[in-house]
Amino acid sequence: MNTLVFRAFRHTFSYPPVAIWSLMAIGAAIMGPFGTYSVFGWWARVAYWFVICGSSVFVAYLVRVGVSHFVRDDNSFLFDTLNVFGFTLVFSPIAYGLTVILSFDLTGTIPPAWQMILFVFLVATMVNAFRRVHRNSQLSHFAAEETGSLHFEGKDGDGDVITDEPPQQNSATSDCRLLERLPDDIRAPILHLSARDHFVDVETQTALYSLRMRFSDAVAEMNGVEGFNTHRSHWVAREAIRSDVNKDGKLFLVLTNGTEVPVSRSFRPQLIAAGVIAVG
Repeated sequence: MNTLVFRAFRHTFSYPPVAIWSLMAIGAAIMGPFGTYSVFGWWARVAYWFVICGSSVFVAYLVRVGVSHFVRDDNSFLFDTLNVFGFTLVFSPIAYGLTVILSFDLTGTIPPAWQMILFVFLVATMVNAFRRVHRNSQLSHFAAEETGSLHFEGKDGDGDVITDEPPQQNSATSDCRLLERLPDDIRAPILHLSARDHFVDVETQTALYSLRMRFSDAVAEMNGVEGFNTHRSHWVAREAIRSDVNKDGKLFLVLTNGTEVPVSRSFRPQLIAAGVIAVG
């Protein structure tokens, strides 16, 4: 649970999410939608929208992870439906409670609870609709990539740069091809890879960068770096492993930067054989 909360927090304050919700908060504070212009003074409105926008990203991440445990296909209508209703159920009390707490300079009327729930539901529905459109666009890119017509390197607006040249699969002079995809200002030894939807989160000692590619391809490009799959969606470099820890019967590897990476039962034997974790 602590690892999940940490990952949700890190996602909320990583780029570009933090830039997006911060700009949305500033715009909302200026325009004062949903009656907040009449309910709050300027500073209360700024605080309100910054907390609302930031916490909504945090809660949305947690809800999506929770829903993914029950519905594996994140492109299904059922996944989106449960995501919308789950977010509405969890976030509505937060939004309403914050409205009441910050209404110390009240000049208008606080919207009733049912109206707040409706607002949250409608916003969640619109966000999921936009995500579905964007996701379908991504899938069309990946369909092209499967045929070899598209390959991703570096970064574009989403963190990637598109190039028509496929990466060299067996270059004797290249030590870690995945490292070449990172921007120069954050290029450092890679500690951890994790799959997220159609992206791979690449973690170094001080940075987290997302690349749009398959997880298996990212692992293949870690040539020259000894490492292990610890889970179907996690890979760690051997030199990054500091220790292991058991929490509620679940095993995690603790990395040098403090990240805790889950170890699934199917991958334990190879880690034991390599001497990474002890038997038992």
